[in-house]
Amino acid sequence: MRKLMVILLVALASMFIFAEAESIHITNHEAVINKTITVNVYQWIDLTYKWLLTDYNIEDYQNYPATIDVLKFTVTSNNDVEITADVNIPEDLQAIDANVLFDGAEPEGNTIPANDSTEHTLSVQINSVPQNLPAGTYEIQIELTFSPTVTF
Repeated sequence: MRKLMVILLVALASMFIFAEAESIHITNHEAVINKTITVNVYQWIDLTYKWLLTDYNIEDYQNYPATIDVLKFTVTSNNDVEITADVNIPEDLQAIDANVLFDGAEPEGNTIPANDSTEHTLSVQINSVPQNLPAGTYEIQIELTFSPTVTF
């Protein structure tokens, strides 16, 4: 009885162990087997950043042009990273002649290459401020989006 029980347990265990295995017996024909394997490709992005500016005072209309550093950041990734910026400037401030600078120059593209561990600086160069700019407190909203270039 004990031997029968051991044989049954071994047979059951064998069924579970080899349940995934398949076998084919074919005579005088070719055997074809196939399987679809799913491969997922992902892009990772590591971002380190520090906002350098929360307030800025315009007190003297003569001290321009001036360059103001706004953000320092480092991006590393296993592929290129696309950067887009959305800046919401109040209507009264749109009279200011200003340019956005990326690492001290006008942006030439909006992509950071893969494995670029350089610290980048986003700045605003103010060329001139009109003297009739209304006094007040204004809020400028800046939103940067770092997007993978590998997509599904």
